[in-house]
Amino acid sequence: MTWRMDAGAYARLWAGLAAPARAAVADALGLAPGVALLDIGCGPGDFCALAIERGAKSSGLDLDPAMIALARTRTPSADLRVGSMDTLPWPDAAFDAVTASNVLQFADTPARPLSEARRVLRPGGRLAICSWSPPRRNQVDLVESAVHAAIHGRRPTRAPQPLNQPGVLDDLLRPAGFRPLSTARIAVPFVAADQDTLEAAFLADSDPPPARREQARRAIIDAAAPFRRGDGSYRLENEFRVIVATTVAPSPEPPPT
Repeated sequence: MTWRMDAGAYARLWAGLAAPARAAVADALGLAPGVALLDIGCGPGDFCALAIERGAKSSGLDLDPAMIALARTRTPSADLRVGSMDTLPWPDAAFDAVTASNVLQFADTPARPLSEARRVLRPGGRLAICSWSPPRRNQVDLVESAVHAAIHGRRPTRAPQPLNQPGVLDDLLRPAGFRPLSTARIAVPFVAADQDTLEAAFLADSDPPPARREQARRAIIDAAAPFRRGDGSYRLENEFRVIVATTVAPSPEPPPT
């Protein structure tokens, strides 16, 4: 499964939503001078930039060459590469910290990128994963679902065990060689200054065909109406779930019998 959005539109319209979560993750990982960080699914480089601001050595990976090109303009000192999270192009034990924000749900098998994250982490290294909380906690999801219905004639189908459900990630982390340390919920409101910005954001996210663009636009306006403020701006409340884990040593081989 893949996800695509124009890199410039994402950076302009959506990247700011995750700013509170980025700060919380940087604090949880103790990013500081001397820390080597890898951000999987780095997009336009927002977290890499934050890591560099805190003195860390920053690396990033994204499947989209346009995202990496944009990230390179913002963080020229970072080691940024195009590639798949299933096969990280770095050697074993290269990093002190690895992050993955809203990217594991696009893996065919989440266990594979988790295994790769474990491989490139040094002993005692930490992994931080951000994922959306369940839809009931995210007003953005209400608008996205309405737009999906306008384009496709039905609401989106939910996976039976999405990664945002409690316990699912924990159960994936342990066999991959991690021990969960903490879980936090971070408020990440989406704010649009006006209706034009709101429409641009959700149209970029859904990319409707021309014949359905007007239906999608009307669905955005109607679904977001409860979140319109007196000054014409919009504020949609949302939540990320952040889980931090540390590497654990593999179990020793049992002695031969």
